[in-house]
Amino acid sequence: MTKLFLATGACVVGLLVCEAIVRVLPDRWLPELAAVQPRQLDIGSFARPSANPVLHYELTPGRGEVNEAGYRGPLYPEEKPDSVLRVVAVGNSTAFGLGVEDAATYLRRLESLLSATSGRPVQVVNLAVPGYNTEQELEMLRVRGLRFRPDLVILGYDHNDPKPILGRSRPPMPDDYGENPFHSEFVRYLARKFYVRPELRLGKVDGHVTRGRQWDTHLEALAGIGELCRREGVPVVAVVFDAWIQIEDRETSRHYRALHAPLQPIWSKGGFRVVDCYDLFQALMRERGWTDTKPLWVSIEPRDGHPNAEGHRLIADAVFRVVQDQGLLR
Repeated sequence: MTKLFLATGACVVGLLVCEAIVRVLPDRWLPELAAVQPRQLDIGSFARPSANPVLHYELTPGRGEVNEAGYRGPLYPEEKPDSVLRVVAVGNSTAFGLGVEDAATYLRRLESLLSATSGRPVQVVNLAVPGYNTEQELEMLRVRGLRFRPDLVILGYDHNDPKPILGRSRPPMPDDYGENPFHSEFVRYLARKFYVRPELRLGKVDGHVTRGRQWDTHLEALAGIGELCRREGVPVVAVVFDAWIQIEDRETSRHYRALHAPLQPIWSKGGFRVVDCYDLFQALMRERGWTDTKPLWVSIEPRDGHPNAEGHRLIADAVFRVVQDQGLLR
């Protein structure tokens, strides 16, 4: 009886300590309790509604590093000169290069590497848009990317690509989510921390969709990108970015088996060449004794797993090697 009493008391004291900590810590340490969630992307700050219902929104021309044609980077004419080699990229915020200067993105670095070695000018058209999912990326390639007459297509793939189309009408969670009759901030924090939108509550690993309607739709869109490139006779490279890699073998990693392994048949059947950051970053982690990939993040406070300039450099070098070794750009 005494042990039960002590255990109960310890639990109560522990909960009270957690409650006190949550109430004392600043919002920047507990972003889930902040008024604006880090996952809530304000589309109006960088994009405008699109007339294309599949795209839903598009970058606003002339805003920030977005050029007058509505994509990031140098302005290239759609009509490609015969002397130029053209690379077209579609993707979301990682391929866009959120958090780093355009010159530091892996696509712009790749442009420099290829131009220095191909003997011909190389132009990389970055049509990636933050927040896009695979359906939108397929549509962007179909309605716009192919007009640039690419010699090579790059798909910037993130594990959040199976998510629904992002929009202001779909906030990450209701404002009052997590409120409770005890008025506990600790309970509210836990509820908001592990909130999953209703349509995504099944089949998730490390916060990413792994099965269900959205997952199947995104696999169909990936296959569509491969088929479109094959029809056009254009090679395609998939860059699989992953910010949540741990030091563990593929065979024992639930993360790898749920998020990376199921894509292998799609890459193979679709004719994709693949640069998988799981392998790329793990090699660096072992070399430097890291336990996670946070040194390659734009920021860990607030938490932002987008790659920083060094992460982009590593990806650019890896993509360059694949393109060179397999003779993809001629």
